[in-house]
Amino acid sequence: GRFIKNDGFLGLAHTGKIDEQFWKSLPQGRLNGVIEVMTHPGYIDDLEPQKTRLYEQRQIELKTLCSESIKKLLYDSGFGFIHYGNIIGY
Repeated sequence: GRFIKNDGFLGLAHTGKIDEQFWKSLPQGRLNGVIEVMTHPGYIDDLEPQKTRLYEQRQIELKTLCSESIKKLLYDSGFGFIHYGNIIGY
């Protein structure tokens, strides 16, 4: 079988900081190929603030990832989103 991998990874140094400004800065970087971005989007309904440092950040990341303006900005800049299982062929 073929080993599937990404060409780059973003997010570890950006944990807790992946927001609208993060996504807006991507087109200005020199990124090529398949770049994985680690995020932690989600609702905080059942989370306890003292048990996660990403309590409020989860909602920010969810809102930003679902933002039509951010999607449009990325698509207009030549970026797209892909499920990891569909990387073959890229």
